[in-house]
Amino acid sequence: MTRGAQAVAALAVVILLVATSVLAVRASYGAFKGGYTIIGSFEKATYGFGPNTEVDYLGVEVGHVTHVRLQSDHQVEVFMKVDAGFKVPVGTAAEVHDRSLFGDPYVALELPASTAHGYLKGGDRIEVTSVDADTADLIATTSPLLAQINGNDLLTLVTELDDATAGEGPAIAQSIHDGAQLTDLYANSINAQLEALDAFSAFQAAITPDADALNNLAAGSNQALPTLNAAEAAFQQALQTIQPFAAQLADVIAQERPNIDALLDRGANVVRLLAMREPQVEQVISGLALYLQKFALGTGPETLPNGTKFVYFKNFIELSDIQNLICGLVDPPQGGSAVPAALQPLVEALSGTALGCAAPASSAEASAGGLPPGAQAAASDLMQQIAGQVGAPEVARTETVGQLLQSMLGSP
Repeated sequence: MTRGAQAVAALAVVILLVATSVLAVRASYGAFKGGYTIIGSFEKATYGFGPNTEVDYLGVEVGHVTHVRLQSDHQVEVFMKVDAGFKVPVGTAAEVHDRSLFGDPYVALELPASTAHGYLKGGDRIEVTSVDADTADLIATTSPLLAQINGNDLLTLVTELDDATAGEGPAIAQSIHDGAQLTDLYANSINAQLEALDAFSAFQAAITPDADALNNLAAGSNQALPTLNAAEAAFQQALQTIQPFAAQLADVIAQERPNIDALLDRGANVVRLLAMREPQVEQVISGLALYLQKFALGTGPETLPNGTKFVYFKNFIELSDIQNLICGLVDPPQGGSAVPAALQPLVEALSGTALGCAAPASSAEASAGGLPPGAQAAASDLMQQIAGQVGAPEVARTETVGQLLQSMLGSP
């Protein structure tokens, strides 16, 4: 073989090797798996983003990034090859995330609720794109910090930690177990925690209008603290003094607990009874109020020798009671004593039809059933005077009994 033929053969072998390498690399990136390419423009890329970055949907890989390029409008154009069996609906959003603080980015697809507008085809663009700003900024901030870590120092630290944790496996496992239980407890009580937070929010909203008053109260308390601190010894002595009393009171309450419970039960019964008899109780209280008012307004100006006051009342009684009272006084139905001669005119005046008193046996006119006109007029006048005097308030008098009878019967 000539030298020229050898050169051509060597060049062909080199070309074949290069082509085989390219095909192998492309095959490793899925170039021959089929599928279709969709395009998205992102405002920026994150650390480690580039070819072979995964394209996921709900955590499952459905494609990968083939290449990226920077556009003239400073947007990052990303070409994503999606598996042939996965359909991307129109309106799908794509967002770049990082799996951890140390990078490992991926593109997450978020499908729309409806597929009424169809599906994307090869060469179509995803209109809604974004980058997880918090993760990207955190990575950008921590990367320089990680770069400043000294490898030897880090190795020493890891070695020391390894030595320190040697043989502590059971304790570490127990701490992880306890932490898991605590996490479960926190998760199970999350509803109660949320209710407590809501209640606290409501409480805070309720006391907010009184914030100034509470602040003033706190300021006043601060001013009173020096005085309270100065009297600490006195407070301590007072507490020590009252401690035996508190102990005795506790013993008494413990001993009298059955009686207290019984009183509480009876009190509840009384309250129920009062609630059931509310109208009658109201009438009783109203009547007592009227009696008290009468007592308050009826007090006379006179004062008894012992310094007490007395109240005047009008007595409303039946005429028959007046009749029985007067007839019984002037002519008792029982007793053998005769009517005194001085009361004979009064008995004659009261006998007959005026008051209906029984006539004495010695009275011939009464036995005849008649009453002289003068006696009848005197009896009627006497009845009116007695009724008027009984119905009027009692007034202090200096008259004797004889003078009262003379005023009632008329002066001789």
